[in-house]
Amino acid sequence: MTSQHNIKTLILAAGNGKRMGSARPKVLHPIAQFPMIGHTLKLAYEISGQVACVLNPDHVEVVEFVKEFFPKTKIFFQKNPQGTAHAVSQAMSFFDGKAEEHISVIYGDTPLLQKETIKLLLNQLQEDVMSVLGFRPANPGAYGRLITSSQGLEKIVEAKDASKEDLAQDLCNSGVMAFRGDFLTEALPKVGNKNASKEYYLTDLVEIARKKKEMVGLSECHPEQVEGVNTLKELARVEGVFQKNARDRLLSSGVQMQAPETVFLSHDTKLEPGVCVGPYVVFGPGVHVKEGTVIEAFSHLQGTSLGPENAVGPFTRLRPGTVTEAKVKLGNFVEVKKSCIGAGSKVNHLSYVGDAEVGAGVNLGAGTITCNYDGEKKHPTHIEDGAFIGSNVSLVAPVTVGEKATVGAGSVITKSVAPGALSLERSPQQTYPEKSNRLKAS
Repeated sequence: MTSQHNIKTLILAAGNGKRMGSARPKVLHPIAQFPMIGHTLKLAYEISGQVACVLNPDHVEVVEFVKEFFPKTKIFFQKNPQGTAHAVSQAMSFFDGKAEEHISVIYGDTPLLQKETIKLLLNQLQEDVMSVLGFRPANPGAYGRLITSSQGLEKIVEAKDASKEDLAQDLCNSGVMAFRGDFLTEALPKVGNKNASKEYYLTDLVEIARKKKEMVGLSECHPEQVEGVNTLKELARVEGVFQKNARDRLLSSGVQMQAPETVFLSHDTKLEPGVCVGPYVVFGPGVHVKEGTVIEAFSHLQGTSLGPENAVGPFTRLRPGTVTEAKVKLGNFVEVKKSCIGAGSKVNHLSYVGDAEVGAGVNLGAGTITCNYDGEKKHPTHIEDGAFIGSNVSLVAPVTVGEKATVGAGSVITKSVAPGALSLERSPQQTYPEKSNRLKAS
C-alpha cells in the first residue's frame, strides 16, 4: 500500500437523516457515548494522512464537533444533496489528481467499519483505478447490486434502476470505495443523472472505468461493518454490535467479566489485563483501570483513572477527575468526584468525596461527606496520610485534616485539624429519665 502521506479519506455526512425522528443531526447520535461521525473520523485518521468531510451547512452542531475534536479535518459543504457523486464533487479541491494519490470514500453513519477493510481496498489501487466494498445482507432489499463477470466487477445498479436479473444478485454495494486520484478527478465530471432519482451516483464510475478498459477491484466484508444507521432502532442495533465486539476484545486480552452482556463500555474504555468486572457495570468516557482491580456490580465510572489492585463497588459512582493509587477501596454507595485518593486508603460505605486530596492509608468512615460547595464556589478538602475519619463526619471545605489525625464520629469539622490531633465536634447528650412519649403510649 502507498505511504500514509499519499492516502486521503473523504467522509460523506451531509444527509438530513429525517428517518431518525430527532432534532439532532443523524451523525451526532452516539455509539458507545461518542458521535457516529467521530468513530468514522477516528478510523480515517488511523489510515490517512489527510481527512476531509462533506457536511450540511445547516448542521452547525456537526461542524462544531468536527472542528473541536478533529481540528485538522478539512470541511466542505453540500447544501442541496444531489447524490454521492455530487457530494464528492464539492470536495474536488481536496484532491491533487495524481496517480500516487489514493482516496477512500466512507460515510459518517457507519461506525462499525474496520481499518483492515479500508486497507484492503486501498491495496487494490496498486493495480486498479478504483475498488468497491461489497457485502451480502440477509435481505438485499433496496441495496444497489454489484454486477460481476469473469472480468470482475462490471457495474453497480441501484435497486430503483435494476432489472429482475440484477435484483436476483445478493452481492450488494456498501457505498464504500477507493480511488486513484488521477482517475477520480478525470472521471467524476462525466457522471450524469439519467436515473430514477435524477441524482449523480458515485457508483457510475465503475462503468466509466470499464469503458476505458480499466480494472475495478472488489472486496467483501461482513454486513455488520457497513450497516448504516437511519433510524433509532438501527442505532440501538449498531450499539449492541459495538458493545459485543468491544467486550470480546477485552475478554481476549485478559479482562474478566462475570456477565459480559450486562457490561456497557465507552468508545475509549481502557481495562488492563487482570481487571475483573462484575454484572451491570457502566463505563462512561475517559476510564482507565489498571491491572488487578475488581469492579463489582452496579457501579458507574466516568473520567476516572484507577490504580492497580483497587476494590470498587458494588453500587459505586466515580465521576470525572477521580484518580486512585494502588490498593484503594471504594465501597458500596460511595461517590467520588474530582479527587485523588492515595495508596491503601478506604472509603467503604455511603460517603461522598468531592474536590479532595486524600493521602495514603486514610480511613473514611461510613457517611463521611466533604462539603465542597458553599452555594457559589467549590472548595478543596485535604486529608493527609494516615488520618482516620469517623462515621457520619462532615468536612466543611476549605479544610485540612493533618497526618495521622483523628476525627471523631458525628463531627462537623469547619477548622483544620493539626497532625496527630483528635478533633471532636458534638452537642452534649441530654437524657431525661422516663420522659419518652413512647413509654406513655405503652
